Amino acid sequence: MKKIIVFVAIALSIVLVSCGNNKNEIKLGDAVFVSQECIVAADEDSYDEMTKFCNRKDERGLELMSAQGRIAILEEGTSGVVVDMEFGKMKIRLSDNKEVWCANEFLKK
Repeated sequence: MKKIIVFVAIALSIVLVSCGNNKNEIKLGDAVFVSQECIVAADEDSYDEMTKFCNRKDERGLELMSAQGRIAILEEGTSGVVVDMEFGKMKIRLSDNKEVWCANEFLKK
């Protein structure tokens, strides 16, 4: 019985260590790039509103936000540094020191 418990403990340790070393996981301070053209927001409130407009396919709402300078388009390959992270989104600092919120799915290490 002791041998089984020791074996299970070792197996669990190996699994936990292997799960924690994801080299593709983005962390604060990491340099990232935009994997495909995407919409970004100037602040968190604008990001939330932008997401609602996108889900509703409300082009007019997005056009108004763009005219107000609250959202913009980032081109594929644009690079930045992660300065904040929330569920499903990251704040990145671009080369011109502008900070924007972007969906995680568009950022790669």
